[in-house]
Amino acid sequence: MTADNPLGPYTYGGELFKNQGVFFGYYGNNHHSIGELNGNLYLFYHSRPVEGAMGIEGNYRSPQVDKITMNGTSINSVTGTMTGISQLKTISPYQKNQAETMSNQSNDISVTGLGDTIVSGKSGSWIKVSGVNFAKGSSQLTVRASSVSGAALKICTGGTDGEVMGYAEIPAGGMSEITVPVNSVSGTKDIYFVFSGSLDFDYWQFS
Repeated sequence: MTADNPLGPYTYGGELFKNQGVFFGYYGNNHHSIGELNGNLYLFYHSRPVEGAMGIEGNYRSPQVDKITMNGTSINSVTGTMTGISQLKTISPYQKNQAETMSNQSNDISVTGLGDTIVSGKSGSWIKVSGVNFAKGSSQLTVRASSVSGAALKICTGGTDGEVMGYAEIPAGGMSEITVPVNSVSGTKDIYFVFSGSLDFDYWQFS
């Protein structure tokens, strides 16, 4: 429904977004909303296919976004996709980036907390950060992490077995900042943090 005034009168414009189950096979409410950025409209909603991929039950819902297209002044109906939208900008590695800022993850990663969250995993767990712009190269990496019995992070580009940038040893104990040397890379890269041992990961920053 559209109107020039929040109180109406309203004009029916058709169906904006079908139930998520039509697209993903898992039915439930959408709780969708429209946002505008740089002159483009996007539909934000939640759906349940991640629940199926993880093999769990309980109406576990994950946020998704797809772009809205227009037909003149009318909004076209939106198709839900697992691909979503393309990355809108690169990520700067030279500021503190929260570990939960990820584009992909292994299925044994968990995120806990509210606001300032922590990413947890075990040996073989990994997270991927897409489109990291190493415009100034790299020489050091600082991570904030902890491990009950000690662990390590392998940092590489292009894949979990890709080119290794370096390793960060996480000592046994509470949260601490660890700074380690890394190989220099340049350009825009996808980077992977691969866990060796059980650890909690808070944030990372290159210099």
